[in-house]
Amino acid sequence: MKNILVVEDISNLRLLMRNQLGEDGYHIHGVEGGVDALRMLKNRPDIELVILDIHLPDMNGLDMLEKLRSANENMKVLIISGYATPENIIRAKKLNVEAFFTKPIDWNGLRKKVKELLG
Repeated sequence: MKNILVVEDISNLRLLMRNQLGEDGYHIHGVEGGVDALRMLKNRPDIELVILDIHLPDMNGLDMLEKLRSANENMKVLIISGYATPENIIRAKKLNVEAFFTKPIDWNGLRKKVKELLG
């Protein structure tokens, strides 16, 4: 089973992602903030994809992504955010994200992209 880490501060959205992507056979790990995400990624090398919100309670998601990239430049990352400013999109692309999804989430598009990345 493929492992995905969802970094999202809204607990209902983490649960919804667990349900939506779990139906496709993925195992979802959810955390609220960037510090917990970085810790989990260090301890769980079996995680193959990170779905990352930009607005987190303890740090900016793109700052977290910079830290992640310094430790693992090949990790697949999808951004989900209600803050799809041109600056955020440009910064995310420079950090080599696979896709940027805006909220409200296009579930079919997200599931299709996850399947494309992980099979």
